[in-house]
Amino acid sequence: MLTWHRLKTSIRNRFPDRRRFGRELYLSLLEDVLINAIYEDPAIGPRIEGAFNAERRSRGRDWPARAHTMVGKKRLHKLRNLVQRTLDERIPGDYIETGVWRGGCCIMMRGVLAANDERERKVYAADSFAGLPPPNPKMYPVDEGDKHYTRDELVVPLDEVKANFAKYDLLDDQVVFVKGFFRDTLPSLEAGPFALIRLDGDMYESTMQALEVLYPRLSPRGFIVIDDYALKGCRQAVDDYRATHGIVMPIVKIDHTGVWWQKKD
Repeated sequence: MLTWHRLKTSIRNRFPDRRRFGRELYLSLLEDVLINAIYEDPAIGPRIEGAFNAERRSRGRDWPARAHTMVGKKRLHKLRNLVQRTLDERIPGDYIETGVWRGGCCIMMRGVLAANDERERKVYAADSFAGLPPPNPKMYPVDEGDKHYTRDELVVPLDEVKANFAKYDLLDDQVVFVKGFFRDTLPSLEAGPFALIRLDGDMYESTMQALEVLYPRLSPRGFIVIDDYALKGCRQAVDDYRATHGIVMPIVKIDHTGVWWQKKD
């Protein structure tokens, strides 16, 4: 991981224009703060427990005790770049994440809008804010035995997520919170089109429900980001949806679990 001085020098060399330099400097610092590479909080279970490890944190291989996201540097940086592309390429629409945990990825999306002085587009943060639902193997057999609903670390109340946005001065009317399980909230959500959708539901059920409702609202040339493609349930849901709807745009790998693709024009 670059030191802050080296990172600043690298950014200045790549972006001599002062406005772009300021934008990139802010967003690079935001990345490091969101994964807490600054104060180096320890990891909690179930993957790894113990002292901060810079490589694991950068790769999104632990569950941080205090950081506002667990996705790691590569996935967060790719999200930042894709949101920036939607602005640079004038892809219309808002942004949504399904499964926000402590809010870090939505904070990054809102931060990119702020850094570009974009005042019209919104970021939708959809989550139960009470953890994942128990599996329903009768309807979604792939989820049988899934234990995510037992993990207390995944339960983050809405007030705590709002407080995290406020810490970055990014809690405003451009952020919309959608509280409840996806099966109850997404079908009736009056939102869209979307320039980017990010799915972080872990399970087949959560992923499929989000895809069925949100993908048709994704703008042409818009981006879809999948956080949990390494997990069996999520991967099967993505593959099934793509096959059913004849989606052939290539899946691009980010790291060991994150992928994305661009919707056909």
